[in-house]
Amino acid sequence: MTVRKRQRPIERPRIKKGPPRLAATHGASVLKLKINGKSVETDADPSTPLLWVLRDHLGLTGTKFGCGVAQCGACTVHLNGAAARACMVPVQAAAALEITTIEGLSPTGEHPLQQAWVELNVPQCGYCQAGMIMAAAALLKSHPKPTDDQISAEVSNICRCGTYPRIRAAIHRAAGASAGTPPAASPNVKAGA
Repeated sequence: MTVRKRQRPIERPRIKKGPPRLAATHGASVLKLKINGKSVETDADPSTPLLWVLRDHLGLTGTKFGCGVAQCGACTVHLNGAAARACMVPVQAAAALEITTIEGLSPTGEHPLQQAWVELNVPQCGYCQAGMIMAAAALLKSHPKPTDDQISAEVSNICRCGTYPRIRAAIHRAAGASAGTPPAASPNVKAGA
């Protein structure tokens, strides 16, 4: 009878989630950004997408990575008040702009959209919701009482769970709350449904 030597287990490489952090090149200058009303500096490579600077360099993880090609909208932020997909904006291009993330929309959650989202139980998995709220907030700035067509045209984010009817109802409710009128329940969606 032969005794086999015990083999050492194979070491598996550790896999990091998300793309690797891009390190600044030697001699790179420091970029100054204005995010959520505060001035910050980063030594990120100027070509790094704003999304990764927000998440990996500055710890603002409310902005999500979804597709990396500006299609899904999970990474939506405001640049000078307009909705933009942070996965495709080089940080250098955003350096001269006012950047607002979901953390800066209302740190206490008192924005009418955030309240409507909770009241109507909008999220299912919740992954896309920060980008969805940011797109809706930009819409309400330009169209305080948006029509369904305006919502469809300007909030083009993807929700894999399909909560679009609740999203639309929450936008209408927030529009009513922003205008100072009491929010009315949507005829198609019940609170908590």
